[in-house]
Amino acid sequence: MKQSKYIVAFLNTLQKILFKIFKNDKIRALITTLTGYEVFTYLFFGVLTTLVDVVIYYILVFIGIDEVITNVISSTCAILFAYFTNSRWVFESHAETTKESLIELVKFFEARIATLLISTFIIWVFKMLHGNPYIAKLITMVLTIVLNYILSKVFVFTAKKKGNENNAKKN
Repeated sequence: MKQSKYIVAFLNTLQKILFKIFKNDKIRALITTLTGYEVFTYLFFGVLTTLVDVVIYYILVFIGIDEVITNVISSTCAILFAYFTNSRWVFESHAETTKESLIELVKFFEARIATLLISTFIIWVFKMLHGNPYIAKLITMVLTIVLNYILSKVFVFTAKKKGNENNAKKN
């Protein structure tokens, strides 16, 4: 999958505008990171994934389903949505064989299940302490977004990196 020229043009324009507003080098470094194609698309699809998760979670809590069960259901739906968007548009998976794709899918689910268990544990702790389930969910979402990016980048979508390393060695 090739980067969208429209998104690239948008990000370049956004970066130029923000650089005119902000002169501090540290802020400019942050702007550069956030307007990079991969980070921007991850954040964009992360927002959509979060919406899938939150809407399902809030609806199920509202109708009276247990918060822990609701978290598992909403997170599972979000994981399925995230795999599709992350493999196709964010990390632009280059898995070429069925075996590579299956390995990538299994790694993706392993990483997401790990963060699901962490978020479910935090929500359970809030429940035991009679905390607000909506605040618990918001806290776990921030942690989950950061951990999922790191795990996807380092652990899941590695076929592209390995291919690039091999090509660099040949040249």
